[in-house]
Amino acid sequence: MRVNLNADEKITAILVAVNGKASSHAYTTGGELRAVAKNAEAKLEELNIPRDLRPGAVMVSESGEKLPNRYKYQATTTIVSVERGSAGWFLVAAKRSGLWPNREPYRNLILTSAQDTAAVERFRAQYARPVPAQMVNL
Repeated sequence: MRVNLNADEKITAILVAVNGKASSHAYTTGGELRAVAKNAEAKLEELNIPRDLRPGAVMVSESGEKLPNRYKYQATTTIVSVERGSAGWFLVAAKRSGLWPNREPYRNLILTSAQDTAAVERFRAQYARPVPAQMVNL
């Protein structure tokens, strides 16, 4: 499956098929998935990953928020994977899940090897690395 996040009707049909009757803690609209993609794009920006390297990044996100203790059972949630393409974000997987009280929903950005290398290089450029003592003029 690879559905553009702007295709609201297709996205809604997929989410209805995955969620069944569940809706209160589940993803139900394309707008919610676009918000997931917007957060992922912000993380890529924060990591200083160049735009030309961004395709291939995957955001895995579980719907809902941390539930209070008063919930006796798990709430039905949706876990989605959205992937950055060269022309935007795409839904690549969706499945029904459950969230127990006092557990944070799963949300994780997965980078390609090239993205990881770029992020590490840009981070390392922000600080000085130790040099051997014989190279330091004291």
